[in-house]
Amino acid sequence: VSTIEICWCMDQEDYVVSVVEALSMSTSVHRLDLFHCRITARVAKALAKMLQHNQSIVHMSIQCCIFDEDTPRRMADAIKQSSGVSLLEIWLCNLGDEGAFMISDILKTNKKIRYLLLSENPTSWTTSSLNHRERRKYINGNGSGRVRGFGDIGATMIADALKTCPGLQHLCLEGHSIGICGMKALSSGLELLDDLRVLRLMDNGIGNIGFKLLSRALHFTGKLEVLNLGNNPIIGKIGEAILA
Repeated sequence: VSTIEICWCMDQEDYVVSVVEALSMSTSVHRLDLFHCRITARVAKALAKMLQHNQSIVHMSIQCCIFDEDTPRRMADAIKQSSGVSLLEIWLCNLGDEGAFMISDILKTNKKIRYLLLSENPTSWTTSSLNHRERRKYINGNGSGRVRGFGDIGATMIADALKTCPGLQHLCLEGHSIGICGMKALSSGLELLDDLRVLRLMDNGIGNIGFKLLSRALHFTGKLEVLNLGNNPIIGKIGEAILA
């Protein structure tokens, strides 16, 4: 078994903790998925202890989870201690700018991170009653209101961390609200990612000014192979000229 999936365990803390603890001595599991779980202080503590001992897990995916108060910081501490995790995905969790702080903290310490996805993490998911399908409806604007992930503050925190991890190769920041200030900071961080090969910034509300800032940064990323800027309010030929 190379992948462990802990799914639909929002109210089963004991089960989640027991599975995580059992992974401490595993040498065959390379990927851990947490899907629709509650990240309590106890779960975060178990993950931290497990990642201290387990060197085989390289891929962590946290999807549609509810983080209790203060557990984003605890989770950051857990992943910072890992000697193996290099691929990290966090999406559709109730994090907002706190999620950006969490990622920033991780990147500044864990220099092995090569793949980072931080997508659609609004602060408004506060109960387990909102399932992942309902969340997707809200993300897509089909619910009662559009929700976003982090804003300029979060983008600035991540940008600051990017300056300390030039080995990052894949970066996906999707479904946030990155304004001009946030894009200016993010672009300055992107300039230092010499090994960046994939950049996905879909659906962030980035306009032409933001794209102009980004285009300058892209001149420094000589290894970039994939760029996805879909569903942003860039205007036709103006955007084409900026990216030319």
